[in-house]
Amino acid sequence: MHGSEAHLHVGRLRIPTELPAFPYARTYRDTRPAASELLRMPDEPPRQFTLDAIHELAPQLMEASQRTIIQPRPYTPSLDKPSTDNPPALCIPPPAPLPFPTHVLQITFPVSRETTDVPIHGLVWSLKCRTLAHVHTSTYDSGYPPSPSPSPPAAPSPLQLGSTARVSSIMPLISLPIVPISIPFRTVWPVLYTYIHTGSTASLLGNLITYPIPPSPFESRPTELGAVIARLERVRRLWHDVNALEVEDEELWDTMAKAWS
Repeated sequence: MHGSEAHLHVGRLRIPTELPAFPYARTYRDTRPAASELLRMPDEPPRQFTLDAIHELAPQLMEASQRTIIQPRPYTPSLDKPSTDNPPALCIPPPAPLPFPTHVLQITFPVSRETTDVPIHGLVWSLKCRTLAHVHTSTYDSGYPPSPSPSPPAAPSPLQLGSTARVSSIMPLISLPIVPISIPFRTVWPVLYTYIHTGSTASLLGNLITYPIPPSPFESRPTELGAVIARLERVRRLWHDVNALEVEDEELWDTMAKAWS
């Protein structure tokens, strides 16, 4: 990560005083449409209206994802070459009235060489991330007849998410397309995941600034310098994850810059 030409000298460390600018930061400043807006149908609500509704429903959406059970698949994703032609993931859906997820993110974390599968609501991520704008409307045909999915009470029309198929008389399953992506750091993935849903800059800033720093083996408590370096490293990792997804959220980038400084 390359920073500003100005640097803060801490001992022998030279720390950039500013985070690098996001290439798409001008999307909001010059009113050009975001990637998701370019895919929006004429009869769909404005982007900000939908985002506000998503933030209100964040607890239900995250709970729905957590309670969706992905069934075992007969193959293991490759860390080096994530497949873009995966069969769908069969999942046990969350209980009503939680909204069904629409996709499964197959995430590769190359730094730690780990993978994980995360059920998501495609609309949420397509509105925030340029790299996932294509999941705004799924064109995947699972071969199963779709049926309406349950939705939270009073949910606006954009959040009628998910499709279901009853493949047996005993257990209903949903068939979700798999979307492979690569994100550098797993350690800060939960922070980004939560922010994408809630949009809370206060919670994000608090997490980045007050995250507990473990003491070193040679100190009973973290030194001030060690705490600063650990905080900057946490922000740096989040910066790389956000940049990998090309998150179009100026408040997120401003919050990271504030935590860095």
